[in-house]
This record gives sequence, structure tokens and C-alpha cells, in this order.
Amino acid sequence: MDSILPLVNIALLLAAGLLVGRGSFLRRQHLLSRMSSICLHALLLFMGLRIGESDAVKSALGTIGLAAAACALLSVAGTAAVVALFSIVWRRTAAPVAVGAPPSSLPQRGAERAAGRPFANLRDPARLFAVVLAGFAVGYYLRVVPQSMSAQLSTWMLYLLIFLIGMQLPRSGVDIRSELLTWRTLLVPAGAILGSLLGGLALGPLLSLSTGKALALAAGFGWYSLSGVLITNMGDPVLGSAAFLANMLREGIALLTIPLLGRLRLSEIAIGVAGATSMDVTLPLIGRSCGPELVPLALTNGAALSLLVPVLVPLLFHL
Repeated sequence: MDSILPLVNIALLLAAGLLVGRGSFLRRQHLLSRMSSICLHALLLFMGLRIGESDAVKSALGTIGLAAAACALLSVAGTAAVVALFSIVWRRTAAPVAVGAPPSSLPQRGAERAAGRPFANLRDPARLFAVVLAGFAVGYYLRVVPQSMSAQLSTWMLYLLIFLIGMQLPRSGVDIRSELLTWRTLLVPAGAILGSLLGGLALGPLLSLSTGKALALAAGFGWYSLSGVLITNMGDPVLGSAAFLANMLREGIALLTIPLLGRLRLSEIAIGVAGATSMDVTLPLIGRSCGPELVPLALTNGAALSLLVPVLVPLLFHL
């Protein structure tokens, strides 16, 4: 029930935002964009604060940091490679885009700026990463906010962002139904699953883990709060701590790379890398960086992976 309730809340808030967005309230798109940007930065700050205050993260840094980092990097690399391959196949079989239609995932003026300045693509990721890092430093060294409060603030800020995304969708011209009824709705989550598990296969020999445990470690798909608990409850608290930290690192990698991938028009890869978090934590960043038309795909991808985590992790662990 706990795994379904957040998805229900997100769906309800998105629907409420869609209804409000169809009305006359806040018709100015730039005002909605500014509000979303402020909320996004606040969410990242609270997330960094929560991570920095986590005793589990602190205790894991010295003992299992290498295993967690290797798992996160291999899972992300495998996901990016497989989703890229699937995206090429999808684009070659999909209907051609009308000539002259600008790509919505990257505004033309932004593309011109990026072409003229090679490091312009790194500015947004660097700024967002700096916000997370600042929150982490405050939480790690000062503990100015109780951990339960920082988690609650993150949740409410996320819900506000989901509502604002819903308000923006009617003004973006996105046809949600047509966006969902495409092959990439299946290909992106399939690529994220296959790529993550391929990363797990490569992880086993590297860390001298059994194949089943290595695959279970990679099958969290970024959902650190569940995968770590599942593995710990199955009798391996060390591997459970590694799963917790590995999936938290995957979420951090996603937050850092999504803006860059969006500017490079690699939106499907951005969603795949986000894994299960594409339906909640990274959804606002995907909508901002990749375009509102990618929101339905991100929601579908995150929901599919989230439903598979409690099934795949125990199944693979016992292989």
C-alpha cells in the first residue's frame, strides 16, 4: 500500500493541476515557469538536507561506498546504452516529424546559445548540483532541521511541483493520450530494466558477488527507500546498505545529468536514467529540461519500474 499511495497522490495532483490549468487562473506561462523553478530549487535543497542528515548514508560512506558507486554507475551506463539503442529503433520505425516543426524538448533560442557556447549545457546541471550540495553540507555538518521535517518538506514541495506541472500541460499543446499510445512508452522502461540488470551482471565479477545478489542490487531502479529495506530484511544488511546508497547515488546522477541530456535532445535516455524516480522526484526536472510532452512518458516509466521493484529484488536475490 505504501508503494501505491504516492502514485495515487501524484496522479490526483496532476489531474487537479490539469483542471485548474484549463481555467483562467494564472494564464501567464512565464509566471508558472518561474514558480516551478523556485519550487524545484527548494525541493533540491531539502533533498540535499535530508541526505546529509541521514545516519544510514554516513555509516555507509566509509564501508560500502565503492560498491554503491560501482552499482550506480554501471546501472546508469547500461540504462543509457540500451535506451539509446531502443530510441534509435523507435525513431526509425516511427512516423516522420513534419518538416519545419521545432523540437519541443529544446527551444530554438536555447539551441543557438548552446551552439555558440560549448559549456552552456553544463550551467544548469552545475547550478542544480550546487543547490543539492549546499543542502547536503548544511544537513551533514549543522543539522539545522530535524530529519523528519526535511523529509516532510521535500514531500510537500514535490507535490506542489506536480500540481504546477499539471497546470502547465494544457498550455503546452501536449496530447497526453497520443503521447502514451506510442512504442516508446514500452521501450523506455524496458530499456531501463534491461540496462540496469546488464549493469548488475557486470557488477558481480567486479565485487565478487553472486549473480543473484548483484542483480538484486541493480534492480532497485533508484528506489533506495524500498530496495535497501527488502535486501536487509532478507538477511544481508551490508548489501542492503549498499543498495540504499547505490540507488540514492543513482538519483543524484539523474538530477545532475537530466538537464544536460535534455539540452542534448536525449530525453528518452534522461527518463531511463531517472528510473523509478521519473514519476516523482525527478519528474519536475524532466518536465523543465525535456519538455512537458515527456511528462506522460516519465510517469509511465516511473510507475512501471516502481511496481517491479518489490517483485524483482526478492526474486533475483534468491537466484
